[in-house]
Amino acid sequence: MLSTQSLKEILELVSVSEGSFVILEKDQPKLAVLDFQIYRNLVYKANAALTLPAPASAQTGAARPSRPVLVTGAEDGLAAALAAKLQQEGFKVLQTKTAAAAVLDEIFSQNRIEIVFHLSEKSGHQQSFHEAELYFGQNVEDGLTLLKAMAKHGVVNLVYASPFGFDSPFTRSKRIFEQLAAFYHQSFGINSVGLRLPAVALSDSGKIDLESLLLENPVAAVLRVAKGLAPALPLPAREEGQPPQMEIISFHDAVSALLFAAHYLENASGSMIYAAGGLRVSFDDLVETALEATARMIPTVRSQAYDWWDEPNEPAPKSLADLGWQARDTNLFDLFATLAKDWPAPLAETAAQGFGRETAAPSEPRAEPEMHRPVSLSELLSGQFTTPFIKPHSS
Repeated sequence: MLSTQSLKEILELVSVSEGSFVILEKDQPKLAVLDFQIYRNLVYKANAALTLPAPASAQTGAARPSRPVLVTGAEDGLAAALAAKLQQEGFKVLQTKTAAAAVLDEIFSQNRIEIVFHLSEKSGHQQSFHEAELYFGQNVEDGLTLLKAMAKHGVVNLVYASPFGFDSPFTRSKRIFEQLAAFYHQSFGINSVGLRLPAVALSDSGKIDLESLLLENPVAAVLRVAKGLAPALPLPAREEGQPPQMEIISFHDAVSALLFAAHYLENASGSMIYAAGGLRVSFDDLVETALEATARMIPTVRSQAYDWWDEPNEPAPKSLADLGWQARDTNLFDLFATLAKDWPAPLAETAAQGFGRETAAPSEPRAEPEMHRPVSLSELLSGQFTTPFIKPHSS
């Protein structure tokens, strides 16, 4: 990055022309500026930053209070959880569902935004195969609109989320945005951390079909079947017939990772990509743990085989754990119990019985009359009888 003094000298040399120019470093193009006003705004922001207090340490997680930050994304889900946590830390949080240019211009012109958390995206791996153009349009073009607005108004810190685990148009559209973020760091000094998150365990919004939900939020998908809102869980398989594994992270840990990345960015410069690891589980693990946590049967059926379960053929990013971040929710049972707390009683009481355990305890046998009397098929499928004598099945 050029020093503040160098920026001032360049301003003095070119401010009269108000034209385009190229900065050379060792006779090689370093930075091309086509809009002088954007460059001027960046320099003004750099000068103003010299008067701010020293940044807090990423290790302590300390935050400067009452500083405005922007969170893009829906008003529920991960964006809402992040906004709530930021408010607890003392930030003034502004939110926008979309990255529309007019909205961003108004926000940036009226607020001195310290950092942008970009969570606005068109998500959904399976659906992206049917609407690839829509996904690339929203995730790439809207992301570019955000980067342009940040450069225009001199906002230089960005944390955003990217998926990993599936080679889908959704994933590829986010990879393009990662490249755009790298370009805007080199050209306009925008520092960014792209955080690749696994499937985030959130409450079921009920807005997407079960098969898609299984890929985006497998814990919620299994609980939807446990509640009786869907007849069976469609387990996808690879071509060899074995269900693939997947990685899950709690929404508490996802928020924690985003905040950690933001604090780290206070002392770092660059366009960086890190992965926040979660729990690596199989679909059998999901079904059996849900069975124990909810005392409900989880009927399953085999779905079609997919050839896009593996991650794209690309270098693995560095782990956020290398910087000192650690996931706290490492128990799959607790993930189910947490999301089942809002269920109607007595099911919520059943799900909460073992909440907080380090390891899952074996289920106690039922009373003798329950174990020996004849039962009908409808009773079996209703979930009245669970472990130890009925196991999840595939049909």
